[in-house]
Amino acid sequence: MPGRRIVKTWVYEGPYVPNGKMEALLTVEFRENGPNTEVALRHKGLTSPRYREAIQQGAWAKAMDNLESLLSSAPPAGPGGS
Repeated sequence: MPGRRIVKTWVYEGPYVPNGKMEALLTVEFRENGPNTEVALRHKGLTSPRYREAIQQGAWAKAMDNLESLLSSAPPAGPGGS
Protein backbone atom coordinates (compact mmCIF):
# COMPACT_ATOMS: atom_id res chain seq x y z
CA MET A 1 0.00 0.00 0.00
CA PRO A 2 2.96 2.46 0.16
CA GLY A 3 2.67 5.30 -2.31
CA ARG A 4 -1.11 5.51 -1.97
CA ARG A 5 -3.38 7.98 -0.27
CA ILE A 6 -6.98 8.52 0.72
CA VAL A 7 -8.52 12.00 0.54
CA LYS A 8 -11.91 12.76 2.07
CA THR A 9 -13.98 15.84 2.78
CA TRP A 10 -16.96 16.20 5.04
CA VAL A 11 -18.97 18.74 6.98
CA TYR A 12 -18.96 18.46 10.76
CA GLU A 13 -22.07 19.71 12.51
CA GLY A 14 -22.02 19.76 16.27
CA PRO A 15 -21.16 21.42 19.54
CA TYR A 16 -17.40 21.81 18.95
CA VAL A 17 -17.69 24.70 16.48
CA PRO A 18 -19.14 28.13 17.24
CA ASN A 19 -21.44 28.35 14.18
CA GLY A 20 -22.34 24.66 14.40
CA LYS A 21 -20.84 23.70 11.02
CA MET A 22 -17.31 23.20 9.69
CA GLU A 23 -15.94 21.68 6.47
CA ALA A 24 -12.82 19.54 6.88
CA LEU A 25 -10.34 17.82 4.56
CA LEU A 26 -8.56 14.64 5.59
CA THR A 27 -5.57 13.19 3.71
CA VAL A 28 -4.10 9.83 4.75
CA GLU A 29 -0.83 8.88 3.03
CA PHE A 30 0.97 5.55 3.16
CA ARG A 31 4.76 5.81 2.79
CA GLU A 32 7.54 3.27 2.69
CA ASN A 33 9.86 3.46 5.69
CA GLY A 34 12.35 0.63 5.25
CA PRO A 35 10.47 -2.63 5.73
CA ASN A 36 7.54 -0.79 7.34
CA THR A 37 4.73 1.39 6.08
CA GLU A 38 4.30 4.81 7.68
CA VAL A 39 0.83 6.35 7.90
CA ALA A 40 0.70 10.15 7.73
CA LEU A 41 -2.51 12.01 8.55
CA ARG A 42 -3.27 15.63 7.63
CA HIS A 43 -6.55 17.05 8.82
CA LYS A 44 -7.24 20.57 7.47
CA GLY A 45 -10.06 22.95 8.16
CA LEU A 46 -10.24 22.34 11.91
CA THR A 47 -11.03 25.93 12.76
CA SER A 48 -12.17 25.19 16.30
CA PRO A 49 -9.35 24.61 18.85
CA ARG A 50 -11.80 22.59 20.97
CA TYR A 51 -12.68 20.28 18.08
CA ARG A 52 -9.02 19.99 17.02
CA GLU A 53 -8.04 18.90 20.53
CA ALA A 54 -10.89 16.39 20.73
CA ILE A 55 -9.86 14.86 17.40
CA GLN A 56 -6.16 14.76 18.28
CA GLN A 57 -6.61 13.38 21.80
CA GLY A 58 -9.42 10.95 21.11
CA ALA A 59 -10.64 9.95 17.70
CA TRP A 60 -7.39 9.81 15.70
CA ALA A 61 -5.29 8.39 18.52
CA LYS A 62 -7.81 5.59 18.97
CA ALA A 63 -8.11 5.01 15.21
CA MET A 64 -4.33 4.69 14.86
CA ASP A 65 -4.16 2.30 17.83
CA ASN A 66 -6.92 0.18 16.27
CA LEU A 67 -5.18 0.18 12.89
CA GLU A 68 -1.88 -0.87 14.46
CA SER A 69 -3.60 -3.67 16.34
CA LEU A 70 -5.43 -4.86 13.24
CA LEU A 71 -2.33 -4.83 11.05
CA SER A 72 -0.12 -6.55 13.62
CA SER A 73 -2.58 -9.47 13.83
CA ALA A 74 -3.20 -9.77 10.06
CA PRO A 75 -1.43 -12.48 8.05
CA PRO A 76 1.31 -11.18 5.73
CA ALA A 77 0.19 -10.13 2.26
CA GLY A 78 0.98 -12.49 -0.58
CA PRO A 79 2.94 -11.56 -3.73
CA GLY A 80 -0.13 -10.00 -5.35
CA GLY A 81 -0.82 -7.82 -2.29
CA SER A 82 -3.76 -9.92 -1.16
